[in-house]
Parts: sequence; structure tokens; C-alpha cells
Amino acid sequence: MKHLTRFALSLFAVALFATGAAAQGVTTGSIAGRIIGPNQLPVEGADVVAIHLPTGASYETKSRADGRFSIPGMRVGGPYSVTVAYGGTGTAFEPQTQENLEVNLGVATDLEFNVRAISVTETVTVTAQSDTVFSSERTGSAT
Repeated sequence: MKHLTRFALSLFAVALFATGAAAQGVTTGSIAGRIIGPNQLPVEGADVVAIHLPTGASYETKSRADGRFSIPGMRVGGPYSVTVAYGGTGTAFEPQTQENLEVNLGVATDLEFNVRAISVTETVTVTAQSDTVFSSERTGSAT
């Protein structure tokens, strides 16, 4: 009987320790969400930057083909500033920022961004001047 009581107490102590140790594992939170463009289409390849304002710590990712993004392993608390920007080939979207966001322990803070297309017109003029040292008539080494 004495051994059975001792065994039961040992089993209880092990179970109690295992529960406490499992609770110690999560120390971060995350941000997740999606980016929707014109006509409710997902935006792939958008840059997502989350900045923890008190420390300046920066977390970055890109949106996937379905417009979704996730930033795991973030410092808990806030405030955070999250900015979404996209300037792909032929298309650009107006950057959007959500301010004063809090990241909670062990859960994902859900965000949604609805971005608008903007037109980007830019002219680049390249001017060059040839040098007499370089000639298209000569190739290879020379003395």
C-alpha cells in the first residue's frame, strides 16, 4: 500500500511538471492576413513590413499567390505599424499602413488590406559619351 501511494504521488508530480513545462513553450505571437486588389483579386508578391515601434524591430515577408501572408515569431505587445506596398511590372498599388496594432501571445493578429492601383509614369533618359580608349574596331588585349 505504501508503494502504491508513493507511485501515485510520483505520477501526479510528473504530470504536474509536464503541464507546466508545456505552458512555457510559447513566447511570441504573429500577424497574418491577406491583400486584396481591384476586382477582389489577390495580390501576389506584395511587400509586408511590420515595425515594433518601441524598439524599431522590423519583420518582413511577401504575400503568396492567394494574397495571404504570415509573419510568425514576433515580439508580443505593441504598438506595431504594418505597411503593405507593391510595385510590380506594369502595375503598382498605393501603399497602405495600419497603425497601433497589438500582437498577442500565441495567436495570430488578423489583418486585411484592400489596395488600389495607381498609375506610375516615369521617364528615364540615358545619356552616354564614348571614350577614344574604347573602340568597337578593336577587341582583345593591346600594348
